[in-house]
Amino acid sequence: MKMKKIYKWLMAALLVNATALNAQEASTLYFIEKNPMRHQLNPAYQPEGKFFIGMPGLSSLNFNVGNNCLTFSDVFQGQTVNGEKQTVSFLSKYADNGIDNFLDALNENVRVYTDYNVMLLSFGLRVKQKHYITFGLANRADVQVSIPKTLPKAILKGNTNPDGRLTMGIEDFSTVASLYTELAVGYSQQFNEKWNFGAKSKLLLGHANVHTDFKDMSLTMDKDEWKLTGDGSVDIALPGLVLTPTEDGTLDEVEFSDDVAAGDFVKPSGVGMAFDLGATYQLLPNLNVSASVLDLGMIRWNKSLHHLTKKKDFVFNGVVYEVSDRDTIDYGKEYEDLANSMYTVDNNTKAYNAWLTAKVLLGAEYGVWNNKMTFGLLSKTYILQRKMYEEMTLSANFKPWRIFSAALSYSLLDGEWHNLGLATNFNFGPVNYYLALDQIPLLYATGGGAMIPTRTRGANFSMGLNYVFGYKPKKIKEPKDSKDIQPRQPEKASDSETAGQVADTIVVKPIDVPTQMGDTAVVDTVADVPTQKADTLPAVKDTVKVAPDEPNNTVKVDEYNFGLGDNEGELIEAAVYGIKFSSDGHLMILDKQCYPLLDSIAQRMKANPSLKIHIRGHYHLDNQGEEFSRFMSRERAHLVRNYLLEKDIEMDRITIDGAGSKFSIAPNNTNAGRKKNRRMELRYKGL
Repeated sequence: MKMKKIYKWLMAALLVNATALNAQEASTLYFIEKNPMRHQLNPAYQPEGKFFIGMPGLSSLNFNVGNNCLTFSDVFQGQTVNGEKQTVSFLSKYADNGIDNFLDALNENVRVYTDYNVMLLSFGLRVKQKHYITFGLANRADVQVSIPKTLPKAILKGNTNPDGRLTMGIEDFSTVASLYTELAVGYSQQFNEKWNFGAKSKLLLGHANVHTDFKDMSLTMDKDEWKLTGDGSVDIALPGLVLTPTEDGTLDEVEFSDDVAAGDFVKPSGVGMAFDLGATYQLLPNLNVSASVLDLGMIRWNKSLHHLTKKKDFVFNGVVYEVSDRDTIDYGKEYEDLANSMYTVDNNTKAYNAWLTAKVLLGAEYGVWNNKMTFGLLSKTYILQRKMYEEMTLSANFKPWRIFSAALSYSLLDGEWHNLGLATNFNFGPVNYYLALDQIPLLYATGGGAMIPTRTRGANFSMGLNYVFGYKPKKIKEPKDSKDIQPRQPEKASDSETAGQVADTIVVKPIDVPTQMGDTAVVDTVADVPTQKADTLPAVKDTVKVAPDEPNNTVKVDEYNFGLGDNEGELIEAAVYGIKFSSDGHLMILDKQCYPLLDSIAQRMKANPSLKIHIRGHYHLDNQGEEFSRFMSRERAHLVRNYLLEKDIEMDRITIDGAGSKFSIAPNNTNAGRKKNRRMELRYKGL
């Protein structure tokens, strides 16, 4: 079986495995937070809900093919030939400057790539709210070919040096093609309110590989001969492949054994390991940054091995044809034999290592309209055999409802902005479906009844079907038990100050007051008490008294003192129960009804630059313990502070504290008592 038949076998192997191959998702999906497979792009991302499972074979389907410089219009031209419009190649005599235009379009290193994706098995599980574990089983294929521009230039234009001799370096020529199965286990953790970390460990079982290694390769051309010098080798791990040498050791034939079957490609010819690492960081209330490193690892190939070594110096004197044989000669065979004679067959093959194509992703996302719309910037760098390829993507991401979200992107690939991307994500109850297209063609030409993209270098298609369980829809009122609620907006920076020492008891007496503070807007149920400076507050007593529950939930208290001690500032009475919270799924957010109150506070602080404010949250959950109660108290204070920061109040003018259940003013075993205990204490300082 000749070389050209080997190509057919390799293509058949790739097509057979196209239904079981895994590659990275489309870049446009990076900022679709409702997509449960987003952890493939950054292992720090946690899918929503408590559990997800992918539809076998459809959880993640991806197809990616392209190159880094050539488009259809670089290879073909529309010309009028004999009065008819035709499409001709750059080699045609009818093309305008065909070869020159083709060479001008090439980068110094031409990269051609392809990969495919179908996830065989995928699921994930949330553990104790902050932890998430994922599992994935897939086959992967990755084909990367790098060709130095000097090589096609030499073939198409020959020696253009007027002195008659030209030497060009071509050591950047490389080919890496791998087919393997990946077993991945991932873990991510919400380390605190600002940081998320994630990692994946991958066991790799290799099935087939082609790997080239050329060193100090150069091509010298003059009018009599072309000489190729330098060291080079080709390592192949491919079941059923047979390399037959000639008497002098050069390659004679490339064949496949008749006994080889498709099942032989499933058996491992090598074993390896790889890792994914990722992190996200809430830099500002509306700004999140992230980074990940994917496929950092290699496979050691040790079975079904073959090795070819390039001759130290190879001289090409041209191919001579007899005119009389022009109708019978096989021109392809002449050049095939020429290529075979460049290599010698080495039967003493040894195991070798082949690195995966590593990717480095850096992302930034800024949210507006309560995070219903965000703008994202993603940098993706491919690293293979000491070469780097860069991709930059800008995206606008729309997240109006859980049931639907979408992203529109525009990518910079190899220095040109003409690559449109679109992604959609649907959640119908537990069913999640997503579809994404990168590098959507913008310009087309028509020919033969077909639409042909003229300025597109590749295509990336992704889709998936998964089931997500344990998602809680948005609640309008605050839940009775907040054990599943996490803050929506982490704190902007670490706290530098804490409140003073607090007393252990509270004096309570029935009092009913209106719900406004100064000229601020009226907020629904608010207990308002005459404002007093801290140094005029009555002494703290040793008992706690609670008034009977009122139908309108108005809280009645006696001798207002929350334990801040003397000289701690003026209490903002309307904020005690006027600052309310609600939830968006698992995320705690400020209720919109308290915005007017906080706006008036921000206005007063802007009018008085020396004024500072201390924010203390009070929150009591018996079944979660004091540590969680203090955590939730502090998170509520975070949200209030973040709102004031968005109103341009400086960080050093705001301090926060979480009291937990230390200053409860009512029994906490009833809903009415919990409503009284959950309150916010805001005090002006520096008056």
